[in-house]
Amino acid sequence: MAIKPREKISLSGSGIEDPNAFLTSFATSDSVVTTKTTLLLDGIAPDDPGNIVTITPGGTTADVKAGDIIVVGTVREFFSEDETLFVDVETTELVAILDNASTKVFTTRPFKTVTSITIPIQDGASATYEVGIGEEVAAVILIPEGTRRELWDVSLTMAVKPTTSEDFTVTLDAAAGATYDHPLYTADLDTLDVASVNNHFDGGIYLESLDRLFLHFLNTEGEAWASQVTIGV
Repeated sequence: MAIKPREKISLSGSGIEDPNAFLTSFATSDSVVTTKTTLLLDGIAPDDPGNIVTITPGGTTADVKAGDIIVVGTVREFFSEDETLFVDVETTELVAILDNASTKVFTTRPFKTVTSITIPIQDGASATYEVGIGEEVAAVILIPEGTRRELWDVSLTMAVKPTTSEDFTVTLDAAAGATYDHPLYTADLDTLDVASVNNHFDGGIYLESLDRLFLHFLNTEGEAWASQVTIGV
């Protein structure tokens, strides 16, 4: 039996959080929706595959109103080795905020660039928001249209061994629909007492055209990271 060729998709990130990379104390309104397109940072650092966008309410807490904050930008989806082939997908994500909130909320997808932030009408004019980037490990792998692939290996290496119990997860976002979405791998580096994990999927896991793999690790301690995904072609 012929051995199928495999390619390694190598990704890395700085793990540096910047809570106001895009907006600092962004003023809002109690009468109109507020949209900001002039941002402090035009895009994410080029050595990162993307970053979770963080949104932190401030100012007068009682003025913060429940609603959806709209983040618009691009998510970079990789489909070949060494980050050399990718597609930047225009993406809009709604991030829910609660009444009188004061804690950080964040996107589920890693944005490579952010072009606009829209804040709904608030309960008072003294609510403010900071918008930045998180320290999470986050990346998207895309299976090219019209192809099938096999997932063989996935690894994560942190610059420093984590001391916080958090799961590194690899999740399938199936093109066939949410019914077929499911976790493929989970590992708690702190519980395992290691700085890196490497998992081999015996026999490979078949991936269909336009399936996506989501890699995520909270990385509360904000350490640099590297990950490698081996895909059978």
